[in-house]
Amino acid sequence: MSRTMQVPGCRGTTVRKVTRAHRLQFLEVNIKQGGEVPLHTHDCAATMVITRGSARKLTGKGLGERVEAGDVVVKAAREPHGFTRIGKGGFQFISLSGSQGIVRKGGKLDMAFA
Repeated sequence: MSRTMQVPGCRGTTVRKVTRAHRLQFLEVNIKQGGEVPLHTHDCAATMVITRGSARKLTGKGLGERVEAGDVVVKAAREPHGFTRIGKGGFQFISLSGSQGIVRKGGKLDMAFA
């Protein structure tokens, strides 16, 4: 387990690396009510399993559908995405990514804001 760190450029958002296994990186992402993850990209593909709360997806085409606990969001490498309109109690998901992952050595994040 690793320490929780603030995500620069993302209001009310923290990330914690849970583990790395089978060439996958597992992250726990928490967003406080009123927080936001603006539209951004990563070099790797990712699958996000929503574990708590609700939010609206941001896509390269604008505001997307509402997602909530139990939903799964899949995005390709360099596909613009984000989350906004975080519901009461916050929003949490587990991110599974391959390749080098989103949190790189030294805690550097692979995030490019749109």
